[in-house]
Amino acid sequence: LEQPQQWQFDIPTLQALPESHTLGQALVALVEAAKDGSLQAFRDHRRQRKTGSGRTVNVFWIRVTFMGRFPQARITITTGREQEVKFYSHPIVTEKDGQIRPVEVPEKYKGGDLRWFREFTDTTVFAIGSLLKT
Repeated sequence: LEQPQQWQFDIPTLQALPESHTLGQALVALVEAAKDGSLQAFRDHRRQRKTGSGRTVNVFWIRVTFMGRFPQARITITTGREQEVKFYSHPIVTEKDGQIRPVEVPEKYKGGDLRWFREFTDTTVFAIGSLLKT
């Protein structure tokens, strides 16, 4: 599943990904960032936000969501000030005539309206990174 955009958040492993990276590459980059400590540093630096009453609250999460019936995924990183969302789906094909058309939906995904969502968060990303340190 491809994503045709560069990551903007200052997480080195994500920023090093090519513009047309895959979901797998992004997931590996997140886990590597958790393993090498750069994701924690990013979280600690960017998560604080002031409320209207002047209180400081900590806001940070990563949510990786898999959606079906047609294979798609989304990675959302939210900090105290900003949010970055990347969508991953089947690649877009450019036809010889210059028109951009999506890849044909495989027959097994056609019909019906039942959808499903599965997700994990930064808790899992940090846990996997921690396991890989040992």
